[in-house]
Amino acid sequence: MPKYSPVTRVITIEFRPVDNPRNGVEVVVTPEYAVVRSGDTIQWNVQGLPAKATVTVGNFTAFGEASNVKVISGNVKFRKPDGMKDEKLRLVRGAHTYELKKTDLGTYKYDVMVDGKIVYDPDIEIRGPRG
Repeated sequence: MPKYSPVTRVITIEFRPVDNPRNGVEVVVTPEYAVVRSGDTIQWNVQGLPAKATVTVGNFTAFGEASNVKVISGNVKFRKPDGMKDEKLRLVRGAHTYELKKTDLGTYKYDVMVDGKIVYDPDIEIRGPRG
C-alpha cells in the first residue's frame, strides 16, 4: 500500500455582498466542517474582504479527551493532548497557514475574526493519515 503524501487543504473564507443591510456582507466558510489528515497543511484563502478590514483565524479549541494515557515499561503516564495552538499559525504569502505535524487527532473549533471580532466559528477534524 502506498505511503500517504501530505497535501495542502484550502479553506475559503468568502465575504459576499448582500442587499440587506445596505453595504452589508455575509461570511461563508467552505468547507464549514473540514476533514484533514495528520501531516497535511491547512491554508485559509480570504476572498472579497471589505477594504481596510483584517481577517485572522485562531482560538483553536479541542473537543475530546482531556488527556492521553501512555504505558511505558509498565508505568502509566498521563499526557495532555498536543492540540492545535494559535502560535503555530503562520502567514505564508499573505495566507494564514497551519502545518499539522505532531498535532493530535480529533475535532477542533476555531474562530474567524474580522478586526478582532468573531464572525464565524467553523470546525476542523484531523484524522490519521491513510495508509
